[in-house]
Amino acid sequence: MKNIVFDFKKYGINIESSNNVTIDGNLVGDVNSRGYTGLDGMFDTNAGILGCARITGDSCPDLYIMNNIVSGVEITGYSVYGHDCGNYNNPVFRNNTAHSIMGSGAIIFKDPGSKSQSECLEGSFFTAYKCTTEGVISYASTNKAIFSNMVLIDNMIGAALNVGKEGDELWAIIRDSKFYGDSDSTDCPYQNYCKTEEGKKNGGVMCKDR
Repeated sequence: MKNIVFDFKKYGINIESSNNVTIDGNLVGDVNSRGYTGLDGMFDTNAGILGCARITGDSCPDLYIMNNIVSGVEITGYSVYGHDCGNYNNPVFRNNTAHSIMGSGAIIFKDPGSKSQSECLEGSFFTAYKCTTEGVISYASTNKAIFSNMVLIDNMIGAALNVGKEGDELWAIIRDSKFYGDSDSTDCPYQNYCKTEEGKKNGGVMCKDR
């Protein structure tokens, strides 16, 4: 709790095959890729906070990620479980913020330990701004996907909520959320601005080119 995780490669915080873990009140910044591309053309997995997301089918019961800030990360800020629809009692992913991300603010996916998320999956109470792709995205195979109580500001795409299957009576619902376009806070004046003397002076160590 209340740690600063700064200047890492690939991951800031990575949780795997664990139970009863709480990630609360941390600042994660400047997480960069290794610049590696596989033979299949896919980029290296990279994120500020991964919640049981690196290994397909991995399970992390009682994992709670809340009140964190992720900034200046390549690919995605968070890759995390959603929660059972309408269940706000357990803070699975709650009150987190992503900004200045070279990619998506957060990817929301199904908890393989949930008996109900194949029917309905929800992501909620999240803020993202200045992300180069989506503020938040989900493409889980479920009958209903919901984003709620989110604030998304000055991202290329506010939210990309997809139902990752075909069929009838499938729903993607966004509710009780706020979307804003360009903000008064300008983007970096030009590429690699943060590496210049002016950028270092104005932005400090947390400056990150968007």
